[in-house]
Amino acid sequence: MCVKLEIGRGSTTIVCGYAPQAGCEEEEKNVFWRQLDQVIMEIPENERIIVGADLNGHKKVHGRWSVGERNGEGDRIMEYAVAYDLTIVNT
Repeated sequence: MCVKLEIGRGSTTIVCGYAPQAGCEEEEKNVFWRQLDQVIMEIPENERIIVGADLNGHKKVHGRWSVGERNGEGDRIMEYAVAYDLTIVNT
C-alpha cells in the first residue's frame, strides 16, 4: 500500500509492507522484493520515499538494541537500501 503526501512544495510517498518471515520459501521472499521494486520504480525520482515496513531481517548494526545475529534477510535489506539510496532508521 502507498500513500502520497503533498508537503510544502514537495511530495512524499510512504510505502507500507510486510516481508515474509525468515523461515518462508525463497520464492515467496523473491516475489515480495520484486513487488517492492515495482512500487519503488513507479515513484518519480524527485519525490521522497519512506518505506515503513517490517522487512524481517537481522543485522548486527542495530546499535545497543541489536539482536546479535545476522541473517540473509538482513543482508538483503542492506543491499536494497544501497541500490535505492535509502537510509535505514529506527530498526
